[in-house]
Amino acid sequence: MSLITLQQLHKSYRIGKQPQAVLTGIDLQLHQGEMTGLIGPSGSGKSTLLNICGLIDRPDSGEMLWEGQPVDFSAKAKLTQLRRRSIGFVFQSFNLIPVMSAADNVAYPLWLRGDSRSEIKKAVQTVLEEVEVAEFANQLPDALSGGQRQRVAIARALVKKPQLLVADEPTASLDEETALVVADLMKKLGREYGCALVIATHDDRLKPWCDSIYQLQQGVLQGGVQ
Repeated sequence: MSLITLQQLHKSYRIGKQPQAVLTGIDLQLHQGEMTGLIGPSGSGKSTLLNICGLIDRPDSGEMLWEGQPVDFSAKAKLTQLRRRSIGFVFQSFNLIPVMSAADNVAYPLWLRGDSRSEIKKAVQTVLEEVEVAEFANQLPDALSGGQRQRVAIARALVKKPQLLVADEPTASLDEETALVVADLMKKLGREYGCALVIATHDDRLKPWCDSIYQLQQGVLQGGVQ
């Protein structure tokens, strides 16, 4: 069974008096342990689709299933709980809190979830070691390189052992060598953690790491090539 199934999703935004279609009839399945790539030009709807998968945005129509059960987008408290418990996010700009150390940035989702101090300490140390930045645990983000910051961001996304990892242009700010290391790391840890990965990117370098690749053109999803 897929973790997420999208069925005939439609989404539009109102620009002036006219609605502008962003997603049209989207059908998609995301499977645990697999990386799904979304490619397409700016404005094609990639980020909107990621936001719906990550329960940040809602479709106008269509259905989203989570482990076979329909998602009720009107139940905001349940959506927040599911997002905090089961979804990790990685962004192009890292989105680390600048006044918090690397370790505290990674711990933040667990604080929100209400984990105990001992559980948080153990989980943070483990995941920082897995992404190979444990030696920078007490450093502020500004003291880290771009690649190190993205590793911390990946650690933050994975520390709660999510079922889904959503990544929006995760390698766009990185040089080629670092981008490939980060892609390999996400793929490796995604499989180890058993989470589904969905990545929106312009970066053709990520294609070899994807189990399936879809293209968004004017809100229409095509592909699924492995």
